[in-house]
Amino acid sequence: MIAFRATILAIFTSVSLTLAAHAGANAPRLPSEQEAALRARVNSLYTAWGSQHWRAMFKHLLPGDQKCGRVSELADELGGESGERPVGWQILQVRADPESPHHKEPSDCSQKVWKIDAVAWVQMSATFENQDGSRSVRENFENAWLLIDGKWYWSPSEV
Repeated sequence: MIAFRATILAIFTSVSLTLAAHAGANAPRLPSEQEAALRARVNSLYTAWGSQHWRAMFKHLLPGDQKCGRVSELADELGGESGERPVGWQILQVRADPESPHHKEPSDCSQKVWKIDAVAWVQMSATFENQDGSRSVRENFENAWLLIDGKWYWSPSEV
């Protein structure tokens, strides 16, 4: 019975790894200049977050969120000075999402509907440090990024 379970587990693992590799290889791609700009924005966001430079981080949020929100709210949401902060990160994959809508509903305080030129999902792994120095690793998480007026913006919620 144990040998049977081990064989099934080995087959499942092999199939899962093959499917994951195939999906990554066939993931829709962004044009190279858009992907390079997106990677730079992701690194800029995580650098600002890691140094708890909330104003710089705020500039990576969607334009409607910037217009309606406040820097202090962002800092509070992420734990403020006592919250965790990224100390290392890696972009694992960037994939275009051609099926996503090309508009954004107005935010609570803004009546403007933002035109989204492109949507991409960034798969990452990151190490976060807490105020007490303890660390945690998050692997293979994704965030949506939206291209609006030639600039990439972080959309931590789904599009």
